[in-house]
Amino acid sequence: FSRQLADERPPTSIWTDSKTDSEPPDGDAKSLNALGVGAPISLSDTGYFGWRGDGARQAHYLLCDAGAIGPDYLPGHAHGDIFSFELSLNGQRVITDNGVYNYKLSAERDYCRSTAAHNTVEIEDGDQCEFWGVFRVGRRGRPLDVTYKAHESGFHLTGWHDGYRHLPGRPTHRRDFTWDAAGVLLIRDTVDASKSVRCTSRLHFDPCCKLNISSSNAVQVVYPVGRFDIAIPTPGNGRFSQSESDSFPKMGLRLRRPCISLTWQSDEGPAGWCISTLPIDSFDVAHGAVISGRT
Repeated sequence: FSRQLADERPPTSIWTDSKTDSEPPDGDAKSLNALGVGAPISLSDTGYFGWRGDGARQAHYLLCDAGAIGPDYLPGHAHGDIFSFELSLNGQRVITDNGVYNYKLSAERDYCRSTAAHNTVEIEDGDQCEFWGVFRVGRRGRPLDVTYKAHESGFHLTGWHDGYRHLPGRPTHRRDFTWDAAGVLLIRDTVDASKSVRCTSRLHFDPCCKLNISSSNAVQVVYPVGRFDIAIPTPGNGRFSQSESDSFPKMGLRLRRPCISLTWQSDEGPAGWCISTLPIDSFDVAHGAVISGRT
């Protein structure tokens, strides 16, 4: 597993308390390189699913976290990252995890573990799990009904988690990923609750990315070897915003990076993103996207 994440096709993904210069054990290299490229990734025991394109450095690579935060007996390196993801396009990391800065009681340690630091949905400004200290975890969210279905040119992944059920209204978060290997990712987020709750979905970009906001619901992202578009339909009175966030690709190294957020109330309906290397003709969360003239 770790070798697959560190393979040079594409660049390293970083999850939980890992960093870009981590080296996988040799034993992992043998078994996991056999998975090959141009193929779906289904590592159900860990909860990692995705797609690994072919073409060496031209590859698109998507990895989604739909697993438990860690083993119940040792969750100290866990982060609040259920249904987060990392995306590389043409061999370049573009939407990324935050990494780890230190193992001390610090604001950086708290932030690294928080749900807000990841590419997923935060509800009522809280975390999916109860973190304290440097490595302690109490109440924790669990992914449920996770289903991964791959086909020759992509996959669909869906599931929900109960990490916020302790809140008033007992909200649950469901996320649907739909990936096309041409470089198109659709995400649909549904938060069900008996009372309206505030939801925030974030995308954290690699520091190499430059964002151009073309309208209130469209962003163009330029990176060293290309560009891609993001369509953001805002439900009800939902609000889209741009900011910056911290990235810690190596211990002790802090970089600033672009971040976009979509905030809405759960009773306003589902929200989502359309991320595409191809022109986006239209996108709405209920009916999907039209990309370059096809649905």
